[in-house]
Amino acid sequence: MSSKATPAYGSTGVFFPELEDHWLMDEAAWLELRATALTPDQVTTLRTTERDRREFLTGMQIMGQLQDRDGEPQDPVPQQLVVVDMLAAGETINGVMMPRRSTKTTTILAVIIGRCACRPRRNSAFTLATTGLKAREKFGKEVLAVIEDAYPEKNTRPVKVSRQAGAESITFPNRSVFSVHAPIGDNFRGSAYDEVLIDESGRAKPEMTEDLLAAIPPTLDTTNGQFIITGTADKVRTGNLLYEVLFAKAEELGAGILRYNAPDSTSEEELADWEPTDQHPRANVRALVEKHHPGIGNLTDLAAVRRNYTLQPRQKFIFEYLGIFGDEGTSAALISPAPWSKTTIPGALPENPGRFALAMAVHPDGLWSSLGVAWHHVLEPLDLVAVAEDLAGEERETRTAIGLLHHQQGTKGLWQRALLLARTHKVPIVYDSASQAAAVEVEALNKAMPRPDLIPAKTLDVRQGATKLLKLLDELSLAHWAQDRLDAAAAIAVKRSIGTYGGFGIGRPKDQADADVTPLEAVTLALQFLEDVPDVIDHRDLFDFS
Repeated sequence: MSSKATPAYGSTGVFFPELEDHWLMDEAAWLELRATALTPDQVTTLRTTERDRREFLTGMQIMGQLQDRDGEPQDPVPQQLVVVDMLAAGETINGVMMPRRSTKTTTILAVIIGRCACRPRRNSAFTLATTGLKAREKFGKEVLAVIEDAYPEKNTRPVKVSRQAGAESITFPNRSVFSVHAPIGDNFRGSAYDEVLIDESGRAKPEMTEDLLAAIPPTLDTTNGQFIITGTADKVRTGNLLYEVLFAKAEELGAGILRYNAPDSTSEEELADWEPTDQHPRANVRALVEKHHPGIGNLTDLAAVRRNYTLQPRQKFIFEYLGIFGDEGTSAALISPAPWSKTTIPGALPENPGRFALAMAVHPDGLWSSLGVAWHHVLEPLDLVAVAEDLAGEERETRTAIGLLHHQQGTKGLWQRALLLARTHKVPIVYDSASQAAAVEVEALNKAMPRPDLIPAKTLDVRQGATKLLKLLDELSLAHWAQDRLDAAAAIAVKRSIGTYGGFGIGRPKDQADADVTPLEAVTLALQFLEDVPDVIDHRDLFDFS
């Protein structure tokens, strides 16, 4: 079927008879192609129907996307089908985040245009979360010009294209309209919409986010319509429209979500170079792109992405290709309550964990101090006592565990407590070498006879320990127990920016200089050095301080 396929017109609107024989109208074929898409990092319910498939293909045909530049037939790519089926599930508010060059905007436009073409009297709108002028320019380039190129003769064009300044739109024979507006809430109020698409939504400032979220959803109430937010990450989280829908308010909004993005726990070391080098042995941007970019291999290739990695400012590449939001202006909690709760183990802290790492953390002003540990913990079933004999020899899940051994206000007696633990269990004491408050305690420990082994953690270790904690939470591979001080620190801790490309450590909330996050600082240092602890130590009665 060429781009000159002749549309037909029925009571409901535009349709292309040739599409009825398109191989993707078959549900099994559609699902088979969809299954080859790169697995999303998150996707909500997917649904496919004959109508949704027909409408998407119709939109693609109107936009000339079912042919290549030579006019030869061209099939949609797998990730497009994932987008279509997420939207087909019918949630009112929907967020789509995919990297550059993964065809997210084209796909959503095809869905909206196809619906307008096939369903009468629909009212749909497009805007950008930047300015009205930019929205008009993009609508003209990615909607109007695309249709004009596919159907250069007006008398064979399936829709009417209007380029009147400030009123750019496409009108369908069935009286459906798809138009562009400036990103101002008042431009939408008072109308009823079937779809509203906001592109580049990661660029929205907090005041725009508040305005659009207040204005647009009510316009969908009587149409059972959809508010679709798409874009790439940006430097701000708090008040960012895309971040609010995908993360901060996703559960509250009941949003449909499709996202491909590297996790927040990605470390600065991983982002330091395209591949591992002698200077950056942990660098793996290439592997991250392969894991989180669905367009590799069907729309673009690694060579093109690497070229952009080389040419673009590094932070811009991280936003647009890896989907990691920045932390500018945010004081949001570092640890999400849900994974923290899911990794809490019932009962009391174990008495004999085996090999463990011990670390000390002190508030910069000496207001609080903590001793934390990390170890590898074999999970036991809740009814272990009753069935222990039946479980003999069976393999059980092992998680990396953390716990708080000691916490106090101030530092009086801290070094003696740390020394007792180190001597009793023959373990070194890890501390942050950049902490002046910890240096006072280390000075006292250095004078002890015999002197305990001390491990100074570098800035790199502080960053990597915090990153390890988030990765373990993301993977639900952490184990911890209900401890008031540790739980309180996890609830308030924020990212403390360290380094250039998103590196971070454990920080206190803005304007709360006296806040206590030392329990979390201690356990993340212990995490970082867990694999360096000798495996020949008897740790009996570790947590018995009576």
